[in-house]
Parts: sequence; structure tokens; C-alpha cells
Amino acid sequence: MTASQYHPTNEELTAFGLGKLDDSAAEPISRHLQACDPCLATLAGLEGDTFIDLVERADRVELPTADPNLIPRELANHPRYLTVELIGRGGMGDVYRAEHRLMNRTVALKVVNRKLVANKVAVERFRREVRAAAMLSHPNIVTSHDAEQIGDLHFLVMEFVVGTDLAKVVQKLGALPLELACDWVSQVAHGLQHAHDCGMVHRDIKPHNLMVTPDGVVKILDFGLATIASVADKISSCELERVEGGDDLSACQITRSGMLMGTPDFVSPEQVIAPNCADARSDIYSLGCTLYYLLTGVPPFSEETTIEKLEAHK
Repeated sequence: MTASQYHPTNEELTAFGLGKLDDSAAEPISRHLQACDPCLATLAGLEGDTFIDLVERADRVELPTADPNLIPRELANHPRYLTVELIGRGGMGDVYRAEHRLMNRTVALKVVNRKLVANKVAVERFRREVRAAAMLSHPNIVTSHDAEQIGDLHFLVMEFVVGTDLAKVVQKLGALPLELACDWVSQVAHGLQHAHDCGMVHRDIKPHNLMVTPDGVVKILDFGLATIASVADKISSCELERVEGGDDLSACQITRSGMLMGTPDFVSPEQVIAPNCADARSDIYSLGCTLYYLLTGVPPFSEETTIEKLEAHK
């Protein structure tokens, strides 16, 4: 049977979607999926824990009423931060409002989904992303103040932003005036330029990750966190050994083949076709999709299923 006639089994497609295959096994499946719509549709229908699954599950999660019992024990007993309430929940983790006990400063504590830091490779990636995010200092990027690990709980201490994400603004007001939409997107572009100059790529620019304050300043959320999802606990043992050996892995090397980075409505074509090599241009594409959403009130493509949306971007 020739390569063009060969169709991966469901088990192979599942392993591919979870990022469990090494590059030599994943590459031919990736090429095959680019030319085989039935297999692409099969992949989309398989159960798994890919980034798309995380996003779709996050969209279905209802935020419970604030309850002290929802605060993790590690945070409830923290000596420096008094955790007040749960204010957000999603595939990347939970967000709490907290007060620095000594400085009386309100901060946001983002507890990273334990699945995303479930092994040594993922933890190493988390630390690298935190160090890189700490280098970013720009009025249009949410500031990262600190990071900490308590047992297997990892959390970021971030600037607490009073405001509303752009998705909620559009849901409430509908399509925005041209001047306002362009102003907000221009602010995001300036923040992205700063990050790109520092070697950082967001990989999940979307209205939900952009917060506008009461005085009209737009800030980018979750720099570095989207990339961590590409590692999760789906890393091969050979890569684990390389990290333990102290080798410096690039983002392109450690991001697993077949792990989609980005949200289907705003994802760039290269993230659909070759997610391990997405760069700053992917952020620009996603920002363009975001501008379209702000001006029209709907995403660029109206297809109903995830797989149809990905095909439309391609």
C-alpha cells in the first residue's frame, strides 16, 4: 500500500492528537491529514485531551459562586498572599483575587491546570515561560510579579486588572465602532511588538485574552501559558531525558507535533498545518481575526464544528 493509500488507525490518530508520537511517526500523519479530509474529520471526532478539548471544555464550565472551600489548601495557608475569592476558571487554570499581606496590593493568582505541569518536562517549560514572561514590561501586557510552586501546585502572581474582556464587551454591545475597534487592536499590536522583540510568541490571541480597563487601556492576558499547554503530560521519554541532561530545547522542538495551539475561531493557518513552528506572524493573524470580530460581532468563519473552522482558516 502506498503512502497516499494508507490511512492511520484510530489509535494512531488518537496518539497523534495527544502529542504522544515522536517526530518521525507524527510527520507522515501530519502530511496525510493535510490531504485527507475523512481522516481529519475522524481525528476531530475522537475523544482526547488536545488543546482544542481544553478550550471547548473551558467554554462549557460554569463559574461557581465564590466559596472559601474552593480555595486550594496551599493558597489558603500561604504566608504572603491572602486569597479572597475565585474569579475565573478555564482550561489553563483557575484565577483568584488575592491580597499581598505585607504590601496590601491586590493581585491575581493564576493556578496552572495540574495537567499542564504534570511531569518534569512540563515543569521545566513552565519555569522557562515564567522567566520569559517576567521580561515583558509594557502597558498593554498584564505584568507578571512572581511565580511559585507548592507541592504539585504551580501558580503565577499577576497584575490584577479591573476591566472586561473584549469578548464580553462585544457580547453586550455588539459590533464596535471602527475608531474604537482600531484603537483597541492598535494597543494590542504595540504590546505584541514588545513581546516579539523579546522573543515571546503568545499563540492564543483572541478577544477572551484581551482585557479593557475602565479608562480604555487594553491589556494582553496569559503570555506564556498558551505555550505550556503544548507540553502537558504528553512528552516522550527521550525528550524527558534531554531536559534532565540540561539541553536547551527551543519552543519548536518541545512543542509536540499535532498539538494545536490557539482557539479555533482565531487560530492561524500555520497553527492548523504545522503547530510546532508557529511564530510571531501567528499572533498577527489571530489579531486580524480579533479585529474582524470586534467590527462585526462574529468570528471570521461561521462554520459550526471545530474541524470546519480549522479547514476554513486553512
